[in-house]
Amino acid sequence: MQETASHSIRKSRKIPLFILYTATFVFICLLTYSLPWLAGRTLIWNVDGIAQHFPILAQFQRILQGTAHQSLFGWSWNLGAGADQLTTFAFYIVGGPFSYLIALFPADKLELGYQVLILLRLYCAGLAFLAWANQRSFSRHSKLIGTLIYTFSGYNFYVSMHHPFFLLPMIIFPLLAMGVEKVLHKQNWLPLALATALALISNFYFAYMLALGTFVYLLTRYLHYRHVSPEKLPNTKIIYCVIQAVITGLLMAGITLFPTLLAVLNSTRIAYHAKFANGLLLYPAKYYFSLPNQLITSTTIKDYWLVLNFCGLAFLAAIYVLKHFKANRALAIILLVILVSILLPQVSATANALSTPSNRWLFLAVLPMSLAVMIFVDQLPHLTRSDLKCLIGSTVALIALVWITKGFTLNVQQNDLIAYGFLIGFLL
Repeated sequence: MQETASHSIRKSRKIPLFILYTATFVFICLLTYSLPWLAGRTLIWNVDGIAQHFPILAQFQRILQGTAHQSLFGWSWNLGAGADQLTTFAFYIVGGPFSYLIALFPADKLELGYQVLILLRLYCAGLAFLAWANQRSFSRHSKLIGTLIYTFSGYNFYVSMHHPFFLLPMIIFPLLAMGVEKVLHKQNWLPLALATALALISNFYFAYMLALGTFVYLLTRYLHYRHVSPEKLPNTKIIYCVIQAVITGLLMAGITLFPTLLAVLNSTRIAYHAKFANGLLLYPAKYYFSLPNQLITSTTIKDYWLVLNFCGLAFLAAIYVLKHFKANRALAIILLVILVSILLPQVSATANALSTPSNRWLFLAVLPMSLAVMIFVDQLPHLTRSDLKCLIGSTVALIALVWITKGFTLNVQQNDLIAYGFLIGFLL
């Protein structure tokens, strides 16, 4: 029996990790995204999805297939009171490489194509994270689990059903992180330049947030390497590579970036924008009361785009990283910064292009949380009694906070109870 088990383990190790990820991805999608189809529904949201995303994709398909009788670079009187099609389409689909695949679907299969592209974006988000994780020294099973945590995070589930093109930043952020690693290790700026160009072409709004996240990643990784082996860091060459990557990325993206920025800067949304952070010093009380129950459940409040919804394993991993602060200093600091940032509308407004305090930047938090999961999974065989006491105490504290913020009751949805059941199951 032992020989058979060891043989099967060796055989599974020969299977490429991306194939294991692909098989697991298909299985999870069958368990989740197939439910709307079985109920006779689609993945097209009945608000912005049917009013904005689906119609603009339909028009884009007609342009690509040559049935619209007009060019993407022309003027259309069918857009509001008349508008330039390039700058109108740029925010949603022109810069998204997946949008062009809609040309492969017949016009009567547009609805199917829309939904297939959602799953394809989601799949590629996991592939991008897996490529980044493969550059780190984690075990195969921790990389697979971390990739699944990243792919099927609450943020990804939410935006895939509401704003599918919001999945693009989840693909690009690991690519930017890989570019940073190339700069720091080999002083090769080209991967970072290509990822920068893709970010700027796909969506300038998220490119701003990605720039903030990439800067934090670059700073923390640079300080880490400087602490470990400062003699191996050619500072001047690193600065040159970063500047070269940014300038090259800007020039490559200029054909769509600059016309779109000019159009946006002259739009009514910019001319008559609201006060910075909507004039808030703090969020409303209900925002803070909703936080504890949103950490590991699927419940989401729509106000201020507070989409957390990490699973129980990610919660335990974050607690473990914070407990072992010295061993995981950079990651622990980032997790604390994320926690504080969620509490302050000024931070969210700054991350949201200096406007309203929307937490759309939270997609940046998924990568460090998934990194914490990989660290935690690899350390499971080495957990001490002190670690277990801390994890159990944190779980009890979380449930107590939910009880308090729910008015001293545990009146939560059934799916939330299942999430807490999984959390306790992980502990057991």
